This record gives sequence, C-alpha cells and structure tokens, in this order.
Amino acid sequence: MKYWLILVGCAAVAGLWYVQGRLTLSPAAPAAELAPPKTVYGVEEFMKRTGTDRVAEVVVEGVISASAPDHQLLALIDREEFQRCKLTNCAALTLPVRWTGAMPRVEETVRVMGTIQETHGKLLFVAQRLEKVDIQATATP
Repeated sequence: MKYWLILVGCAAVAGLWYVQGRLTLSPAAPAAELAPPKTVYGVEEFMKRTGTDRVAEVVVEGVISASAPDHQLLALIDREEFQRCKLTNCAALTLPVRWTGAMPRVEETVRVMGTIQETHGKLLFVAQRLEKVDIQATATP
C-alpha cells in the first residue's frame, strides 16, 4: 500500500511537470483564441433579449440620456434611435446603469461592460467599465 501511494504521488508530480512544461514551452496563442471578442449589444437589442443571463458580463453601447452623479446612475438609450430622433427623451427603452466613475455628458455615446443585478426588486445594469465611443470611427459609410 505504501509503495502504491508513492507511485501515485510520483505519477501526479510527473504529470504536473509535463503539463506545466508544455504550457510554458508552447508558443503563446493569439489573443483572439484566448478570449473571443464579446458581442456589443445596442440598448434595444440587449433589453429585448429573452433569457438575459444575470451572471455573464455583457457589453452594451448607447447614448447617455440622463445622469444622476449623486446616485451614481446613468440612463442609456439606443444609439440608432437617438440618431433617428436627435433627442434623448424619445426612446422607447432606457437602460438604467450604475456607474461609480466619472460621469459622461448627456448625448455622449459610451460602451459599458458589466452585469445585470437585482436592486430593491428591480433590475439594474452595474457597469465595471465605461468607455467613450468615437461615433465617426464606428460609423458605416
């Protein structure tokens, strides 16, 4: 029995050594293979999705329609709807976003990465990252 445990232990150590050696000696995989790019949803597309996973991290792009810095809240509307309407108060759907960083301006296009969480019985998008989007760079000709 004692020899069996020693044999199993040696095999486990050899196996770990082999796996670690292969991982460190193999060429690095391109970033695209390691982490596939996340889908960027528009506000309407995201809010109309059925079965929204509250655990998975999601990226949503939209236009700031309102902000309440004292409550760390933003209202995000669909970018395409804003471009059609040219107003921040005509959107059918508004995504409430909790953001603890510096508040962007109203009518600014942003991309938020975060998760859906339940707060006081309501769903809220809690952003861990927010970045401004250059509309000219993402516009299609």
